Amino acid sequence: MPDGPAGDDGGAACEGVGEGDRERFGSHTGVSFITGDVETLGVVPGARFDAVHSRMTLMLLADPVAGLATIRRSIRPGGRLAATVFRDGGANPWLPAAMLGAAAYVGPLPPLPVGDEPEPFAFADPVRVKAFFTTAGYTDVEVGPHDVTLIAPDEPDTVAEWLIEIGPAGAAYRAAAPADQAAARSGAARLLERFREVGAGYRLPAGHWLITATTDRTDEP
Repeated sequence: MPDGPAGDDGGAACEGVGEGDRERFGSHTGVSFITGDVETLGVVPGARFDAVHSRMTLMLLADPVAGLATIRRSIRPGGRLAATVFRDGGANPWLPAAMLGAAAYVGPLPPLPVGDEPEPFAFADPVRVKAFFTTAGYTDVEVGPHDVTLIAPDEPDTVAEWLIEIGPAGAAYRAAAPADQAAARSGAARLLERFREVGAGYRLPAGHWLITATTDRTDEP
């Protein structure tokens, strides 16, 4: 949170803020919502913050070093950044399953990302991840595995659509005809069945990296 007068709860710089977020948190004192491109901002409005948390976003940046540098400039000297990102597809098998199940029923999918292109598993290599942070000027960078289980309701059609939407098939799915979308959901649901307990819902194993880093205590904007 940014520095402020006593009793000021500060603010929050949020990535990917939607109307649902505003409705959920907008009534809290001291919370503000900012929409912007973290790769091109000099600093985040409201800086400097004591700490920043990024949840499942950094791997989608086209220029991770530029985005991380903006965040660093927006944190006070000695402040901390904590972030989570996906590891690889093997640690998150439901995401490729949803894509493969939908692929036969939607239009051509975009080419698979190569090299440094952004995609859900772009931060799979912890050595590469650490290099992004150190190049952006952070110290005390730690990257460690963090495994969780995502719980989803026993609603195959809804869960299939959600997982298709957040993966590489999302754009093709949204552009498809309603009948093809229904077929894609059905195809994805079949491959996701192994994660489902009928009547209880889905248990989706998710392998993340938990990344922590510190800004230099002598750092200047």
